[in-house]
Amino acid sequence: MRFLVQGLAIACLISAFSGRAICQETNAHQDRQRFLYTFPDSHFKGRFELSASSAQRVRVQSSTGTVLQLRGDVEVVTVVCPQPNNDPCVKSPLILHADAVDYNEKTGEISAAGNVHTVLAVAAPSFAQIVAHGYISECNQKKTLPDYSNDLESTPRSSLAKYCMAELLLQDRRYQASVNAYRDSLAGDGNPVWIKVWSYIQIGKVFDVTRQRERAIAQYRLAIQTGDNTDGAIDQARELLQYPFEWPANQ
Repeated sequence: MRFLVQGLAIACLISAFSGRAICQETNAHQDRQRFLYTFPDSHFKGRFELSASSAQRVRVQSSTGTVLQLRGDVEVVTVVCPQPNNDPCVKSPLILHADAVDYNEKTGEISAAGNVHTVLAVAAPSFAQIVAHGYISECNQKKTLPDYSNDLESTPRSSLAKYCMAELLLQDRRYQASVNAYRDSLAGDGNPVWIKVWSYIQIGKVFDVTRQRERAIAQYRLAIQTGDNTDGAIDQARELLQYPFEWPANQ
């Protein structure tokens, strides 16, 4: 099995004499060796992550440089970093396993031998557990839209009241009205501070379910830029950058 990708070694620990790109894992498999090789391209960037029980370099014909020989429970993972550069890198859930892999450090060619197979390495991602509503701990669950409208008569700049109204509108799938309410909350008094990050996330969800992915991505990026991880907001925004929000079947 062969994969043709140009490779450029990134060193975790660089030997001045051999130019090796080796980093020892710090988890339970401390005897494994790990190598990273990027595959620069005009359209996308990414890397191969290779690990094995043992490894050595052998020099082949001068025209093809050196080959890294990996032996023993070899794993090859592909990581792709979309453009623009601030997009998160995405690790493929498919891992190539083999008894032996030869990686040509000049040509980027990978040759796998022995028991070669791929494994789906991850279970259902946590994004599948993301619910439609946002952070609502400070919203009064007993209040209705008219109740919040009454609140706004006395406190017209209340970001919280407008945000809670937006949540009720989203629950009813009144998408445009909910987006407008979230935007109103952003233009309000800004209290509490988590309103900002969660309004961005919720607007992004609406854009996702209405098939406006680029607009959704822009909102998730704004959420991350706030630096506010209240109730895991930034963690959720990062997941939503990779996986578009879909309305859960049980909601």
